Amino acid sequence: RIKAAGIADFYSTEAISKAFPNSFTAFSSHLGNLGYISAMLARYTHIGTGCAFNANSDGILYYTQILYASK
Repeated sequence: RIKAAGIADFYSTEAISKAFPNSFTAFSSHLGNLGYISAMLARYTHIGTGCAFNANSDGILYYTQILYASK
């Protein structure tokens, strides 16, 4: 996804959540995780978020947060 956006040389990490009622609560759940906060503050300068729906999984929503920075 990052390469598709035209960013060629980067550092990145991704957090995936599921079954939260909305993206705000999904993101907030990560704020209680010290490892996630450390990663956010480390060297990342940008964040991308997404949401996906899988009709075959009883309506569960999946959320992603991708943290990245150019090298």
